[in-house]
Amino acid sequence: MKGVNKINLVFFSSFLISFAYGVLLTIPLFFTQHLSMPVSFSGKIIAMGVLGVFPAIALLPRLYQYVSNQKLISGGCFIYALAIMLVLYGNTFSYYLAGVLFGVGWGVVYTLGPIIISQLSNDQNRTNNFSYISAFNMLGAGLSPVLVKFSMSYGFSIVTSYSAALLSALLAGLTFCFCRAPASATPHHAANTHLSLKTVVTTKAVTPMIMVFLGACIFSSMMNFQSLIADARNLDFSYFYIAYTVSVIVARLTLTKLVNAFAKELMMVLLLAIMALAIALMNFVNGNVFYLIPSALLGLSYGLVYPLIQSASVSQATTENDRKNNLTLFSLCYFIGVYAFPYLFAVTIANANYQYALSLLIFIAIVEWLLAVLLLRKAH
Repeated sequence: MKGVNKINLVFFSSFLISFAYGVLLTIPLFFTQHLSMPVSFSGKIIAMGVLGVFPAIALLPRLYQYVSNQKLISGGCFIYALAIMLVLYGNTFSYYLAGVLFGVGWGVVYTLGPIIISQLSNDQNRTNNFSYISAFNMLGAGLSPVLVKFSMSYGFSIVTSYSAALLSALLAGLTFCFCRAPASATPHHAANTHLSLKTVVTTKAVTPMIMVFLGACIFSSMMNFQSLIADARNLDFSYFYIAYTVSVIVARLTLTKLVNAFAKELMMVLLLAIMALAIALMNFVNGNVFYLIPSALLGLSYGLVYPLIQSASVSQATTENDRKNNLTLFSLCYFIGVYAFPYLFAVTIANANYQYALSLLIFIAIVEWLLAVLLLRKAH
């Protein structure tokens, strides 16, 4: 199988596991409506992912020596499927365990996907392929909540959607088995088998990693709690996911090359300003039509800026081992934001209101924008 075909298979497999991930974005809805749990409980379950993602990502550099990347990523998909089973058929204890396993499974998948793409790409098309895999990730994650809403409107239980997510995760695990990179790209005896913070904090890669953490706080909060935010304002949350997903995909497939033609630092400043504006507009949404505007702007900005931040981090690496190290630590920073911050967001919702919670996200977006300005100043 030629490299380009393997890349396409990685894209397809990423779509399948992202579909399962997207269904789980409605977990606050699952716990509050299906199980009658408080909103803060869903925040706790999401936060449990941190306990899973830390050991998973920390162990990956050592596992690279003994297990091929496609077997590791397949294992991550199967762990994610197990977590969905625990949510569907478990009890309170198993929900917490499922939260940990979600962190393990998604941490492995999300870290190894770009690494496999990096190995199958050259320096000329690597950034574009990062954008494409992100587009397929977003296609799966963005469409599945819409299908959850659609199926529920036709009388199907949310359990049906979670069962579909389980099957999708299992199929992703099977298809990833065929995504092996060439032997020359997957050394079994890499010299660097541990995460090295020093190689990151002593380079310009540290700023992109802080930025991806902040962006993940915004992304996770908006994606996980959108069903509740919409319900509080009598909106249809499928409008958000449709506008966000279409915007991300169209932007990444049509604007990626144009964005990459300019300096990364300049484009990050512009796109993060748009992202802050999108979150600010969310405070004024009073109907489904207006709902589409900030949703699309958020998808456009976050969808295009994430690959730029990722590429800015990877560009600081000079060897394959350093590139793996940077990508691994980059994913770790991303996951801290994805899993840890939603609990704070949920507590803010429970103790204040959605307007205060969105104001917190605006503040985070401004801080990330200021870091992009700092990178731009350093570049000049």
